[in-house]
Amino acid sequence: IHHLARPAAHFREAARVLSAGGHLITVTQSHAGIRARPVLSRFFPETVAADIARYPDTLELVRHMAEIGFEAAAERVIETPRVLSDAKAYADKAFSALHQIPEAAFRAGLGRLEAALAEGPLPAPERASLVVGRKVAPGSVSA
Repeated sequence: IHHLARPAAHFREAARVLSAGGHLITVTQSHAGIRARPVLSRFFPETVAADIARYPDTLELVRHMAEIGFEAAAERVIETPRVLSDAKAYADKAFSALHQIPEAAFRAGLGRLEAALAEGPLPAPERASLVVGRKVAPGSVSA
């Protein structure tokens, strides 16, 4: 959703095409989740401000959904355990946030990450925020 200029338009279009009772799930990152990323935020702290500027906060997305008429609009956080044992994906800039920071900051962060990994694997759980809502039928009363 961070690629969309008008996130509310995304929810309006989803409401238009979904049948009553249909669910919409938008997978994103919350501002709190961005700040707490175990690898990016720790070793590449410049990515925090860059991503907060790019990602609408999940509270804003939930509000858009509720205003458009989705019931039970809420954020749910899911986490997948993961252990990081090498820095290849980071060295390859596989994460878009790494393209948003100055090259000097990237190189410094990569050096810190590689030094930490030389001591052993790092816990690196993946977290995602799901913004979820259910379309109600026109004129119905949500419970």
